[in-house]
Amino acid sequence: MTYGKTTEEELALVLEEGEGYTLEFKRNVNSDLSKEFVAFANASGGRIFIGVDDQNKIVGCAATNKIISQIQNMAADCDPPVTVEIEKLPRHNIIVIHIPRGANRPHRCNKGFYLRNGANSQKMDTLDITAFIQAEGRVRFDHQLRLDLNWEEALDETRLSRFLQLAKISRKTDTKILLVNLGAGDFKDGQFYFNQTGVLFFPKNPAKGSFM
Repeated sequence: MTYGKTTEEELALVLEEGEGYTLEFKRNVNSDLSKEFVAFANASGGRIFIGVDDQNKIVGCAATNKIISQIQNMAADCDPPVTVEIEKLPRHNIIVIHIPRGANRPHRCNKGFYLRNGANSQKMDTLDITAFIQAEGRVRFDHQLRLDLNWEEALDETRLSRFLQLAKISRKTDTKILLVNLGAGDFKDGQFYFNQTGVLFFPKNPAKGSFM
């Protein structure tokens, strides 16, 4: 990913125009930032200016290593991770976060799925997500393999056993084959992976595995 450096002239224009479809202002780094990450990645990409308030005034934000690391971690914690590049404007104490259109949409954060709509980031409900995926023309979301997860570390054996008990399914086969038969995963290049259904039903971490 490459981006053009923000010039003084462009910054002045951005401050004059204010927030919009590809622009967001934040006074500082807070928990809502991940929501903006996925909203931009699920749309056409955009930029977040940290150190600018809602009145388009520069208030400044120190670009410390801790803050930069926090931004990077929040982007990495999105699912799938959101790509970001960070630009510092030291003259104004502004951090500019550049976010491209996601290559593996839809992205979600711990608060759910979001999409940029005008100057706002709106949460998508199940129908919105389904329509989004269909419009993308992609493989059904629930069948997508989670290549980023180690299925053995992610699997909650208690959840799986409880499911088998309720479904009255005997556990006589290899766990991987069982999960394939349940539609919870599949093999790729000889390796087994959970799919989205698998991390929805059988995760150790429900927040990471939940659909919404």
